[in-house]
Amino acid sequence: MKALNYVIEIFKSQYSDQVLDIANVQFGKGYISVSEWDEQDRPMLVAVLGDHVLGFCSADIVSNEDLPHAELTSILVDDQVGWIKSLAVNPDNMYQGIGTALLEASIALLEMKGIHQLFTEAWRDEGGIRIERMILKNGFIRLAEKENYWYKDSIQRDYKCVACGQPCCCSAVIYYRI
Repeated sequence: MKALNYVIEIFKSQYSDQVLDIANVQFGKGYISVSEWDEQDRPMLVAVLGDHVLGFCSADIVSNEDLPHAELTSILVDDQVGWIKSLAVNPDNMYQGIGTALLEASIALLEMKGIHQLFTEAWRDEGGIRIERMILKNGFIRLAEKENYWYKDSIQRDYKCVACGQPCCCSAVIYYRI
């Protein structure tokens, strides 16, 4: 397989449609909205080859009070943490190291912003946890699993999970890195 000469860069609005297309295919239509991408505390990186988006990784910088999992606050030592929210690669470009490169670049970007405690979550569906190996290789440890994690969210935001439909019954596995 020929190596791709893509670059990883900060998200630009010109990539919105392509990122949304990838998200709709990988997560389900409506799971991600464009309004999530322009905030300073939500860095998003894209892997780009020419003008073609190959994948993306979005993150949040959140205060301890805003952490989506209150039970995790007992292990925090910093005032703010990084939450790697979404990582997806165009299906035509999977298994070429793009997801790993995006995750590593997102970790580096958060660390450059002074954020050293990181969390992420991964979907567990009937096929297992597709990105767990990549997450663990990047220094994360598994903390918890939450069944039906996106159930209420999928109903409220009216998206259909690509793995199980609507409402989403997938579990989330929570990972932590310091």
